[in-house]
Amino acid sequence: DTLKDSLVTLAAPYAPLDGMNEKGLAVGVLLIDTKPTNQNTKKVDITTTTAIRLMLDKAKNVEEALELLSSYDMHSSANSCYHFQICDASGKSVVVEYVDDEMKVVYPDKNYQCATNFLLTQPDAKFNFGQDRYQIIDEKLSSTNGKLSKHEAMQLLSDCSQEAHKNKQGKISKTQWSCVYDLKNKKVMICVNENYDAKYTISVLE
Repeated sequence: DTLKDSLVTLAAPYAPLDGMNEKGLAVGVLLIDTKPTNQNTKKVDITTTTAIRLMLDKAKNVEEALELLSSYDMHSSANSCYHFQICDASGKSVVVEYVDDEMKVVYPDKNYQCATNFLLTQPDAKFNFGQDRYQIIDEKLSSTNGKLSKHEAMQLLSDCSQEAHKNKQGKISKTQWSCVYDLKNKKVMICVNENYDAKYTISVLE
């Protein structure tokens, strides 16, 4: 109803924080509490959220997503650092991190891959957090050989969700949404604000 609201609506497609496309490629992003990434190799510049938009618009699998990311200079959105978890309908998964402004690709060493809010390439760094939630995920997936139903997967996201707390910057941080992506059937189940009794399912193909 206002100019401000209209501008925010127009900008929203360029600021996704996760998503899935019609090919079954899914991308998520997680905050890392260290210095922002600012690559400067004379490639075209891109930000964290526009990189997600780019991958969802242009890539149909993990390999194409990696090729796209390596073609740009990454500049972190919101003056923060992040890593991406990227999966496709074939079951392939990678985590892409930026360490000292260099792109690193982490491939799974099991038949599943976990990621929370710490660098897998530097797990002992002081700025990391989320290792406790990573352990919850890893132990559960290990016990099921990496296989969960969609409802079991959402329960796992509930088990490792973050209650409201102050982060290092003094801002309130918590789990705002949880998504379970069905990459073969192109559907996503979403719960908002840790209300895991209210589940919404959306089909990318409809």
